[in-house]
Amino acid sequence: QNTCGAKFRAPPVTGGPDHILAFAKELCDGSIHPSDMKPLNIYWFRHRYYSLDNRRLAAFRLFRLKCEGAKVPVIVLNRRQALEELWLKKFSTGFTGGQKIRITQTDRFVGITREQSTFGCSLWDGEGRTFPMARL
Repeated sequence: QNTCGAKFRAPPVTGGPDHILAFAKELCDGSIHPSDMKPLNIYWFRHRYYSLDNRRLAAFRLFRLKCEGAKVPVIVLNRRQALEELWLKKFSTGFTGGQKIRITQTDRFVGITREQSTFGCSLWDGEGRTFPMARL
């Protein structure tokens, strides 16, 4: 999917935050450990992996952008499992090729780099580095 909402339908961790930015912050400060939630479902298609869990992917990307070397659990689905998880409906990465996820109702993105990301910059703002492209 090329978009996702900023809020989870239900918090990924019982009693945890329901907003992807708040969830990423708690991952960064250690309040939540990646193993506390179910792994990301990913599927190998056309020579690359795709996520079937975009809200958690966005939160985990923000976590990784803030905390270098951060790792998250994944489960690689086979074709049957991917189809059961509505893979065909979710496969809509569009022009970004999975490089960015647009956060709906914000016109902001979570990318695979800080430079590509315009959503969640507050996680790394003030670290002595500036990313002018992230302000567009």
